[in-house]
Amino acid sequence: MTIAFGFLGYILRKAKYPLICLLLPLILGKTMETTFHQAMMISRGSPAVFFSGTINIVLWVLIFVSILLPFIIRKKAKTFNS
Repeated sequence: MTIAFGFLGYILRKAKYPLICLLLPLILGKTMETTFHQAMMISRGSPAVFFSGTINIVLWVLIFVSILLPFIIRKKAKTFNS
């Protein structure tokens, strides 16, 4: 298992992917899983609980922006340098 994680870390480092993305799930994994199960029980199994409400929508928009922004910046930098 150590070799597998070491290999994964090597690949992510070569791809210039931040390694903190692996560390956060290892630290917060159990808490996130418990909270997810609680939310699903409260909503009786409906995933709509994650998409309703102002705060949820704002958080989803921030997630998508934080995922897409590096790609947009990288594309603009390539266009600018060409």
